[in-house]
Amino acid sequence: MRHLVFRLNLLGLAVILALAGSNTRAAPDLRVINFAGSRLFYQPDAVIITVGSAVRWAGDFVEHPLASADGLWPIVASGGEFMFTFVAPGTYQFYCTLHGVPGRFMAGEVIVRELPTPRVYLPLARR
Repeated sequence: MRHLVFRLNLLGLAVILALAGSNTRAAPDLRVINFAGSRLFYQPDAVIITVGSAVRWAGDFVEHPLASADGLWPIVASGGEFMFTFVAPGTYQFYCTLHGVPGRFMAGEVIVRELPTPRVYLPLARR
């Protein structure tokens, strides 16, 4: 009987820990995309992030105005840094309005994925 009570308490503790951990999410991350005036490409030209994460573009926007193919932000045509946080999963294309079009030439994409749902494994009680 004592072993059964111990095992039930252990099982209850495992359930509590699993439920507490199921609501935790990984911290959002930040990816940086660079470009320079003499180069007509983004480095890297594609990034994969999770929902709630941000991308920072760094370069000279006067020479390379940054646009979103989906109109997520107004065209960025000045400054040296722009950051955008993506809140929904999907594939988002960006491009330089002078040297590219969506998907070609000076262009790239951000792939936003949902965080995976953690799986909970509980030990089976022995009889």
